[in-house]
Amino acid sequence: MNDNGGNRASRVGGGFLLVLVTVTGATVLALEVLGTRVIGTHYGSSLYVWAALLSVTLVCLAVGYAVGGRVADRVPRAWMLYLLVMLAGGSALLVPLLTAVLVPLDNWLGLAWGAIASALVIFFLPLTLLAMASPYVIRLRARTVEGVGSTSGAVYALSTVGSVGGVLVVSLWMIPTLGTRASLWICAGALIGLGALGLTLASRGKTAVLLLAAGLPVVAHPDEPTVGGELWHTESAYGDLRVIQRDVPGRGLYRMLMVNGIMQTGMPLDIDLVGAGAILQSDRYYLELLPYFYADLAAGRRGVLIGLAGGMFPRVMEFYEADWTAVEIDVKVAELARAYFGYRGAICYPDGRRHPVDLSRFPRRESPLMEAHLARAGEAHRAQHEAAKGPPGHVVIQDGRQYLTGQDDPVDFIVLDAYNSDTIPFHLITREFFQLAKRRLTDDGLLAINFIGRPQGDFVTDSLFRTLTAVFGRDRLRAFRTGDEVSAVQVIIVFALQRQMELLPLWRQAGGSGGADELAYELSRREVNADRTGGVVITDDLNPIDLARARTALEWRRQTAALMARDGRVEVRPREQQR
Repeated sequence: MNDNGGNRASRVGGGFLLVLVTVTGATVLALEVLGTRVIGTHYGSSLYVWAALLSVTLVCLAVGYAVGGRVADRVPRAWMLYLLVMLAGGSALLVPLLTAVLVPLDNWLGLAWGAIASALVIFFLPLTLLAMASPYVIRLRARTVEGVGSTSGAVYALSTVGSVGGVLVVSLWMIPTLGTRASLWICAGALIGLGALGLTLASRGKTAVLLLAAGLPVVAHPDEPTVGGELWHTESAYGDLRVIQRDVPGRGLYRMLMVNGIMQTGMPLDIDLVGAGAILQSDRYYLELLPYFYADLAAGRRGVLIGLAGGMFPRVMEFYEADWTAVEIDVKVAELARAYFGYRGAICYPDGRRHPVDLSRFPRRESPLMEAHLARAGEAHRAQHEAAKGPPGHVVIQDGRQYLTGQDDPVDFIVLDAYNSDTIPFHLITREFFQLAKRRLTDDGLLAINFIGRPQGDFVTDSLFRTLTAVFGRDRLRAFRTGDEVSAVQVIIVFALQRQMELLPLWRQAGGSGGADELAYELSRREVNADRTGGVVITDDLNPIDLARARTALEWRRQTAALMARDGRVEVRPREQQR
């Protein structure tokens, strides 16, 4: 163990090696977390993605440990270790380029194996090179056979501590504040810089190698693709957020909130002018059916919305003069609802503190074409609709189940709009959650759910109906599909009622353009039978939704991508990304 060929740390102190192994440990887990965002742009954020990243990371660690130990024995030189760390940083910079394999591998191998193969292709090289660092440092620091145990323990302890720090820093600060791509650059830059420092000190004669490695990032910085009509782009702890404005042929200007590539809100900019019932008919916005279960059209009643998104539902409900409290887990989503979608409610925390929003930092909030439209409509018409609006309510930044658990006063409605098609929060689709919601409703209250799936022949849809039936009863469920094909993935609106209630034929009074018979006929064609024998009753203990829903989520993602790729006039030119 005392060979002098390695000059293990002759030029660089042993303490530097311990710093290096801590940083490499941090970067391994940081890349794993970032990988869920990179792979998730195509595969979503299901268990498949986490399983792929976890398994690939462990495979890379195993390979890296084995190969690193052999290389360290053959070339026990400090400069080789530093070069490997630099190469790991350089290969991390190639990650954005390698994302081109996501779609082909999915088409070739399918969802589960495609996600694993994608993670392997994109992250194998940097993760394996990083794993080689620990056995290399052990080889360089171990002075005697008797000291190998303590040296190994110290190295792996520091590497693990670094991994803990990497997870926390990337998850809680870097991704929400800087974004995925910038976080990748920082991780890669730290590795290249640390390796370059050690390489320079340990082997000044290899300047040419250093310069060559430093030039690697030049080819690895492709411009981030932008989406046509993009008004704003940022990332939060919960996903990639984009606000897009499009002129939809035949339908006018729409603003869309995209979360992880999936449209969560698609709101017409003339929503202030259309009035009650119009979007219900023109856009099949069947959540607006909620007031029509009541003779008073919900005036003066109280409701809770779980999942604010762009705030379209509260804006529509302002025409019905109900008092709404929204609950949204992501404060950045609430900010975008205020800035770009006209949501008027205050943003609050569970303890009552208000979250201030500086709207001036959000550019291009106003729409010139929309302002021209409003001018043509006339101020009198606009004032008439403003006068008809109910209170704007407020939004609480909290998990929806936690919020309901902490409430004692019953409400008339609970609207669950947190199923974002990509994933369903597992704790918001169980029998225990629906029992909690039922306890928080008045005797004539109802629970409305915005769900994406297949109306027929779908395990998750069947399971949702069976679970609701177990809580509310079969004769208390009403559901309507928005698509034309029963077998297609589409939006399904489900109403679970405390008591039997029928929809009222008040369509003309709602101010819509269609007649009562037309809308009633349309709804009768689209009503979904909630009586199911397939699926399971979902509980907190037995919840197979993530895996069962993965293929449906991917199909919906593809539909969204196809929709966004359609030709349409874009009102604004995309500018440099704002954060």
